[in-house]
Amino acid sequence: MRLLLYLFVNVCAALAVNSCAYYGAAKIDSSPQGAQVYEFGSSTLLGVTPFVYTWREVKSEELVQVKQAQHVTVRVVKRGCKTRMEAFSVPLRYTDPGEAEQNPVPVMLILEEN
Repeated sequence: MRLLLYLFVNVCAALAVNSCAYYGAAKIDSSPQGAQVYEFGSSTLLGVTPFVYTWREVKSEELVQVKQAQHVTVRVVKRGCKTRMEAFSVPLRYTDPGEAEQNPVPVMLILEEN
């Protein structure tokens, strides 16, 4: 039993040491502003324009390769405007979320009136 506990603790410690979180952010805006931005295919509201959204990806060097970018598809909704879908990529290059938020990818969504 002690051997199993020892192995479990050491494996968890090794994964923690060899794991790393990568962050990327996008500053999402629209014209007109005040649009609701949802994750495509779900009812998850990411925010109301303008806003900055940060993505986080945890990687273990032994188990997976580092994903270089987060591919995002969103649904944009604003009363009086046509609903719009938009796809973009956010590089996951930062190990500090604050640094990602200070260097967001700009995403401008132009909405058409109904």
